[in-house]
Amino acid sequence: MYELYTSIGSCLRKWREKHNITAYTVAGDLGVSPQYFSDLENGRRTITLPTLIKWSKIIGCPPEYALQVYSSPKIRTKTKNNR
Repeated sequence: MYELYTSIGSCLRKWREKHNITAYTVAGDLGVSPQYFSDLENGRRTITLPTLIKWSKIIGCPPEYALQVYSSPKIRTKTKNNR
């Protein structure tokens, strides 16, 4: 599961950076500390679906965009083997 959260965070970070939105801004809008937000982006914290949806709205990214990483065969195979 760690790899799933890392992939989601990485995907959203790339979108955020592409659109010139600072991590500090997103953390404030989410109501979390910059450190906690960094942990979310780097997969060190579990992201809940409500947080993912709110985060996506803040940066203008469809939640499906971040979740598409799970459909990757590489991620899916590793997740199944790590159960």
